[in-house]
Order: sequence, then structure tokens, then C-alpha cells
Amino acid sequence: MKSKQLKYLVVVIVTIMVIGIGIGGKIYMDRKTLKDEMLKIVTDNKDIVEKELKAQDTSNRIHKIDIDYSTIKHNPMGGIMFEGYINGEKKLAFSTGLNKYVMSETGEYSDVQSTGVDITKELDHYLSGGRLNDR
Repeated sequence: MKSKQLKYLVVVIVTIMVIGIGIGGKIYMDRKTLKDEMLKIVTDNKDIVEKELKAQDTSNRIHKIDIDYSTIKHNPMGGIMFEGYINGEKKLAFSTGLNKYVMSETGEYSDVQSTGVDITKELDHYLSGGRLNDR
């Protein structure tokens, strides 16, 4: 009698473990898929951020824009948030975001749009003609 109960208990425990592993794997894959999609969107639309930053660059001092891909996050209101810096100087930092707007009932997306760019005081000073180490 006890061996039947033990076998039943083992079967139940193994079944619960298999279901738990399956659910955990599904959650992991969904998050990885979302992260990969966000990375692709940011990479494909870096020029949008570049145009916004260069619009603030009255002294033509931006030569290179670097995105910190480790900062890419999903915005709870939709869209993607991330940070970056210019000319290889991490002091010259900015943060921004991108949104995809759904245009049709089939789920096809319109163009990606920027949420705006926030720049640090150092970057603002540099873009207005100041020297990098003035502050």
C-alpha cells in the first residue's frame, strides 16, 4: 500500500516539476524574444536619435553616437527606452526612447518615432560650444 502511495507521490512531483520547467522556459523565451526585438528596433532606427541630437548641435561637434545596448528597456507605456553618449565620451550622455504606433487592425506598425532626447548638463554645455573638461 505504501509503495503505491509513494509511486503516486513521485509521479505527481515529477509532473509538477515538468510543468514548472515548461512555464519557466516559456517565460524566458518570451522575454528573450522581446529583448531581441527591442535591440533590432533600436539598431535599425539609430538615425532617428542621431537627427534629434544633431538638431541640438549648433556647433557641429557630434562626430559619433554610441548606444549603450545594456540600457535598453521596455517602457510600461509602450515603446523602448535607452541611453547613449557621443564621441566616445561617456560624460556626454543622453537618454531617449522610441515608439512604434499601430496603424492597422492586422497589427502592422507604422514608422518608429522618437519620444524626445534628454541630454546631460555636460552634453548641453559641450553642444553649445563649451569645452569637455570645463565643468
